[in-house]
Amino acid sequence: MRKSLQVVGITGMLLAYQYEEVYVPALEDFKKSILNTLQFSLSVPTLFVFMRRFLKAAESDTKMLKFPPSFLSSAAICAGKSLLKQFPPWNKTLTFHSTYLEKQIQ
Repeated sequence: MRKSLQVVGITGMLLAYQYEEVYVPALEDFKKSILNTLQFSLSVPTLFVFMRRFLKAAESDTKMLKFPPSFLSSAAICAGKSLLKQFPPWNKTLTFHSTYLEKQIQ
């Protein structure tokens, strides 16, 4: 019984690790079996999940989440380039790929 609980605990930790990280040690079949037994359904972490956690950690206003992820990403790139004094912080290539003009995200 004790070994079974330890295995379940370790598998739970691996699942939590996998949810946040890209590289995970391989125990796929066992994890699938436990997830099916417990009737768990996992989702893929999205930018929204990351931004909500990041804004909370930064003690910032979560009202920013009303903006599309592409807008938040574009604003972060523009702000980062400005802070690093990489001028211009926004160019035609970034406008082309993001579809946002510099004046929209500043």
